[in-house]
Amino acid sequence: SWPTTSRPGKNSAAILAAASLLVQKLLSGTKGMSRYARRKCAAQPFRQHREVVLWWGTTVECVSALARVEREAQTAKAAIQRGWAVLKTLRDGVLEIKPSEDIRLSAEHLLSKHPLRAADSLQLAAALTWRESQPVGASFVALDRRLQTAAALEGFRVVPYPKEVQ
Repeated sequence: SWPTTSRPGKNSAAILAAASLLVQKLLSGTKGMSRYARRKCAAQPFRQHREVVLWWGTTVECVSALARVEREAQTAKAAIQRGWAVLKTLRDGVLEIKPSEDIRLSAEHLLSKHPLRAADSLQLAAALTWRESQPVGASFVALDRRLQTAAALEGFRVVPYPKEVQ
């Protein structure tokens, strides 16, 4: 089950989850997942935190992945239906960081500092905005190595931690 939140504070035991991990969690056990994704997809990062915080566009990325898998018939209908149910529960139980001018400007700045994709820069900018630019002590989960590395360099405790930063 997903941790729930009403409005986590800057110092609460919350985690900002990137779409890459959530998509893999929604599709866990499907044929379309890489071996690496299956290993890293365990719910353990979520069990360690009471609250989950998401960027506004994260669920859109999750819907895109679920719809693609469903269209391409890459997995059993039951697994896809479970994915849709988990996504609905997720939407209802997390704090969502909405788009803003500050997030856009921060994302643009992050793109000049790190080799990120645009969507990943928005996720990281949302995380920094949520933490009021003080990420130390906050957890950030992602499977994308570039996003993991950038989040770690910005000061987040990244799960799983990227070797490039060690």
